[in-house]
Amino acid sequence: MGTMPDTTDVVIRPSLANRPGSQRIGEFVVRPWFAVASLLLSLVGVAALRSDQTFPLIMILLGLIGLGFFAFARLTYANATLYVKGGRFGRTNFLGIREEWPLADARVLRMLAVRLGPTTEAVSPKLIVLSGTGRSVYQVGAADYFSVTDLGRLASAGRMELRGSWDDKVTSTELETEYPGSYSTPAKAVLFTSGRRSWQVFVGVGIAFAVIALITVLGFSGRH
Repeated sequence: MGTMPDTTDVVIRPSLANRPGSQRIGEFVVRPWFAVASLLLSLVGVAALRSDQTFPLIMILLGLIGLGFFAFARLTYANATLYVKGGRFGRTNFLGIREEWPLADARVLRMLAVRLGPTTEAVSPKLIVLSGTGRSVYQVGAADYFSVTDLGRLASAGRMELRGSWDDKVTSTELETEYPGSYSTPAKAVLFTSGRRSWQVFVGVGIAFAVIALITVLGFSGRH
């Protein structure tokens, strides 16, 4: 029950090559020079700790944050996938952790672009996986890192319908109205995340607060 026979196994991956000339920040932080610059910033901060406390600690923090973004981006491009396998539709996140749904619950792949504001033409391309009743099952933000050709292969393998294009622009309100259950805030459509807040988000926020608290304590203690 819940599976569809005679489906072909297909795995697709995101690629920077699918967005030539793009200027998204995620395409800068994945570059090796960004990691080198972040590391050097932290090292310079460490070397300057003897003469001062506050500014070097800020440099160290910014460098560590940069390295964190670099690691996340590299892991995303290495591990994130969408796939059809064994009669199921699934995805892996930046850690390679899988989440799957029966193909009976994933019938349409809807391509569209969510406007980032009422007065801007900036958009966030989004892929929405819909059930047979039109309910949103899963969403992929910045989904144009997957080629349309690969999405077509994925849809064909799972006998799903590939619908729409990245030129179909809607507001977040229109998105939620047309596809109940869609994640309505474009800013939350982070690359390869679902509409639900995952435990990785909470862990990341917790680590960030811990690092900031540690640096703050060290900064105050260095003044005495």
